[in-house]
Amino acid sequence: NHCGSCSACGAGNNACCSGTCTNTNTDSNNCGACGAAPCGAGNFCSAGKCCPTGTVNCGGVCVNEQTDINHCGSCSACGAGNNQCCSGGCSNSNTDNAHCGNCGTSCGAGNFCSAGKCCATGQTNCGGTCVNEQTDVNHCGSCSACGAGNNACCSGACTNTNTDNNNCGGCNMGCAAGTTCKSGICCTAAQTNCGGVCVNLQTDPNHCGACSGATAVCSTYGVCSDGVCLYAPSGVQASVPVASLTGWSQCYLDTYNTIMSTNTVLAACTKARLMLACRPTGNATLQTLAWADRASITTDTGQGAADLTTTTANNVQWYFDPAWSWGYLPVGDTFNHFTCDTTVGTDPTLRLCWETSGVGGGYRCGSNRALNNLNTFERIVYQAD
Repeated sequence: NHCGSCSACGAGNNACCSGTCTNTNTDSNNCGACGAAPCGAGNFCSAGKCCPTGTVNCGGVCVNEQTDINHCGSCSACGAGNNQCCSGGCSNSNTDNAHCGNCGTSCGAGNFCSAGKCCATGQTNCGGTCVNEQTDVNHCGSCSACGAGNNACCSGACTNTNTDNNNCGGCNMGCAAGTTCKSGICCTAAQTNCGGVCVNLQTDPNHCGACSGATAVCSTYGVCSDGVCLYAPSGVQASVPVASLTGWSQCYLDTYNTIMSTNTVLAACTKARLMLACRPTGNATLQTLAWADRASITTDTGQGAADLTTTTANNVQWYFDPAWSWGYLPVGDTFNHFTCDTTVGTDPTLRLCWETSGVGGGYRCGSNRALNNLNTFERIVYQAD
């Protein structure tokens, strides 16, 4: 209080050293106490302790408050979540865009700090590589690769674009109602993906039973039924081996001496296509045959002895009445029957007539007529879808 004179030292001085007022907290020549060794070049007095320039005395320890994580910007340690001290400010090098990975490493516009690496917006640092977890199959939704069977990453979820109805053939390519994803394209339940085209192997004449192969194309008749190329000629046929009827199944058989019920026949033969044929009993060759769609073959054309109305289908004239007769003849020919066709016509081998009146059995198989009481001829019905 009376240092070097009767006057007290001014504010900020806490000691009188050799008659001179001084602050031992900052005086490099009396640092910490009067007469202490000078701090020397490159050092200064900080809170009564000689510290190197750029450091600060924190509790008796000289620290750099610009870089020391435990004494950052002050003598206090950085809080949880911060792992570096940059220019006296606490920072998380994993997320700080201004100090990403290291102090002073700044992520530019359009980038952000991900796990200590500058990545473009929308990307994530996975082991030092910036990836898009929404689309990268090797880092999908996380830094893990998608498992076996998945070939795409769609909106952060692993998926198989060959089978996923919501991502069929590519992300966000959903299948419409009634279709499912088959090898990357949306097909109906009855269809198969054949080289990128949905086809029905049961009905497509270019992919019949298989997508490709020697028997997949129905080149002869162009009709596929139940995955088999159908024997499907146009018009009435004569002398056809039974073995030629690919795609057809026998659904009715009797002999010409049997009274036939059309109800019985149609109950047994329910498919979309019907073929009417006849032959000598047990013969491997059909004497005559013709086929068409079920509706045309069973359209009621009426009764009478004169020329009747016929239904033309597959280049054949059909007539049918469940209480009169059932048969066919070539298109353009005329016929007269009571109750069955007796006309010779242009080619008598191309005609068939079965009585359905309940009076007699069959009547005609090609040029053979008056067969009602014979078991030596057979009536056969085949069917196909």
